[in-house]
Amino acid sequence: MTIVHISLWFAPLVQKQLIFMVTFPAVILSGSEAKLCVSLLKLNEALQLTVYLLHNNHNRTLLQERVEKEFHRCSQFKAPEVEGLSVQEIRVEVRGESFVMTEKRKVAFQSHNPETFIQTDKPIYNPGQTGNLTFLQYLSPFQIIMVTLEDNKGNRIGQWMNVSSTILILQLSHQLNSEASEGVYKLEAKTGDRSTFHDFIVRKYVLPRFEVTLKAPKEQSVAEEELKIEVCGKYTYGKPVPGEALLEVCQPYYTGAQLIIPLFAFRGGFLQMDEDGCASHVFNLSLFSNSEFEHNFRYSLDINVVMTEEGTSISMVKSERTSFTYEIGKAEFLDLPKNFERDTVIEGKVRVFIF
Repeated sequence: MTIVHISLWFAPLVQKQLIFMVTFPAVILSGSEAKLCVSLLKLNEALQLTVYLLHNNHNRTLLQERVEKEFHRCSQFKAPEVEGLSVQEIRVEVRGESFVMTEKRKVAFQSHNPETFIQTDKPIYNPGQTGNLTFLQYLSPFQIIMVTLEDNKGNRIGQWMNVSSTILILQLSHQLNSEASEGVYKLEAKTGDRSTFHDFIVRKYVLPRFEVTLKAPKEQSVAEEELKIEVCGKYTYGKPVPGEALLEVCQPYYTGAQLIIPLFAFRGGFLQMDEDGCASHVFNLSLFSNSEFEHNFRYSLDINVVMTEEGTSISMVKSERTSFTYEIGKAEFLDLPKNFERDTVIEGKVRVFIF
């Protein structure tokens, strides 16, 4: 919200030398701390200065001073609590021995219902972990009436009442029970009549012991008769994984508008991993042709591998896709001049690759 300041200048005829100014925001947020500044210059006598806030025949004194010399002061006052927009008046009264002068200006007080944003430090927590909760509002002072935390069964497991912060960010934390059930948990922050929600997941998560890489060409020419696939397993600390891998190559096909995985999947069998944690197999692509369903096949192969660690039976799955291309070769021009003249002979070489 943009705050516009207005200034009040008074120069009454009975005190031609007196100059005074009062400044304050034209629009003030409900319940916030607002600033009021007053300056009095060229005084001829001692004066009584009073600044009031007027609304519905009620007045509230914001500043009252007896001034005998040049005066400059800024003071804070708490804005009244309002709903919506409330236009009120600020009245300035200056009294001397022989005169009284007053001036009034309007001031608006605006209630605010700011957006609240919620963020957790992680999207997924293990049971027993502590979650750090961050709440952000774009206006100050920061005030949330209530924060609640519910588990995946709707049970309230955490609650904070009337939490506030002097800055735009509020941080809370909550430790999950070590036996916390897995599922989606819900945070709710209430500010006035508005609620903001945020979800996170509680799930037992164990870092993988090893990872699997699957090497297969992204494209395969229909002229090539063999498809070589290599699979490797490495522990997270870099050592090769002993065990075996089951390779499977499928060619999906369509029946009408529906995509179906065929019943006939060609397997390379169980491959033993070598000392480097790798194994490979060469598939004969003729296995995927000469079928009565050939016209329904999609022009790609789905490659799946299941690698099992020796001694633990822990398995990891990896998948890739190889697309068929109808390029049966390519030509490459070599040793051509960068520049040439019209009607001259260009000499060079052509290298031909046949797949």
